[in-house]
Amino acid sequence: MKTLGLLFTRNVSLKIWVDSGLLEREKMIYEEQLKQGTYDEIYWFTYGTGDDKLAEKLIREGKLDGRIKVIPMPALWKGRIGYDLYSLLMPVIKRKDFKRLDIIKSNQMDGAWTGLIAKRLFHIPFYFRTGYTNTMFYRKMTQRKDFNLWKFSKIEKMLYNKCDLATVSSEHDRQYLCETYGIQKEKISVLVNHVNTEKFYDMKKPQRKERLVFVGRLVEQKNLFYTIEAVAQAKAGMDIYGQGKLQEQLFEVIKTLDADVKFMGTVPNDQIPSILNDYKYYILASEYEGMPKTLLEAMACGNLCIGTKVEGIEEVIADGVNGYLAEDTSVTAIREAIERAENDRQFEEKKEAAQKYIREKYSIQSVLDKEKELCSQFWEGKN
Repeated sequence: MKTLGLLFTRNVSLKIWVDSGLLEREKMIYEEQLKQGTYDEIYWFTYGTGDDKLAEKLIREGKLDGRIKVIPMPALWKGRIGYDLYSLLMPVIKRKDFKRLDIIKSNQMDGAWTGLIAKRLFHIPFYFRTGYTNTMFYRKMTQRKDFNLWKFSKIEKMLYNKCDLATVSSEHDRQYLCETYGIQKEKISVLVNHVNTEKFYDMKKPQRKERLVFVGRLVEQKNLFYTIEAVAQAKAGMDIYGQGKLQEQLFEVIKTLDADVKFMGTVPNDQIPSILNDYKYYILASEYEGMPKTLLEAMACGNLCIGTKVEGIEEVIADGVNGYLAEDTSVTAIREAIERAENDRQFEEKKEAAQKYIREKYSIQSVLDKEKELCSQFWEGKN
């Protein structure tokens, strides 16, 4: 019997996954692993005080595999300081559950130290997985060196040096970590973000809107102020799905520019494939990215994708082959990329190239096979 434990990101609960529409996406790989017999049971260690009751409800409704055991945080630890303390004491407080595990895996860096503590206490192999590299994002967000960067760097270096297995979502993340911390390249593997190509595909709708669509958080990283200005200059239209702290400021910019840009709110993840299929173009003109899932999903759905020539995006879009890249993150460069896409007469060829690329490299099965191969070293002697 093989058992995996997943550590939720510190402060994140199953309820947050459900309320934000992320459950469908996040649970996918674990339910597939159970279905294919990679694991017999999977434990989710969360920071929600009522997550066990919520999980029981989801299982009754057929929305969660019953072999996923949700281990909630006791109410005693709720609160900012409590979350921090619980992340350190979780292996002791939940030791009966941790002792059942064959592998303990992190979901992101924040809270991953719980896995290292469990490794030390119970000799459980620690699989350090991240979707993005914390210090690389922090450097780009703040453009400064401070105590937080120093703290994150120390934690990051310790986790990569002490873990039994590490994966990142892109080659540029691995290169950054190896150069920054002097880590051997063989210590870190690239395990790309997966796309469920059975849900994200070209639905062959009779008519796609001649508009751009953006799906994501309304934050500085996404470069939406310049994107909206570029859309206005190109006399194009764009619909935005998502929410975030910049919405009011973005709305004011739209009014000032009289741009044809509409906020569509948030939608559950299971509705996104149909929404993407309503549009001809998808845009992600970010200042930086890790490995953006929504871009991969848009390519799988047959959108002609427009991005910026930055890490994370240029690793996926080949300019003029399966999409278009703006030379930089400026208004002018983004506008020119939009205009090139709108004037493209080989939409079908580029759409098919994008879909083929996603199927070959980012399908859930290819990711499952690689992770299974990486983790098989810990299964010797297990039935």
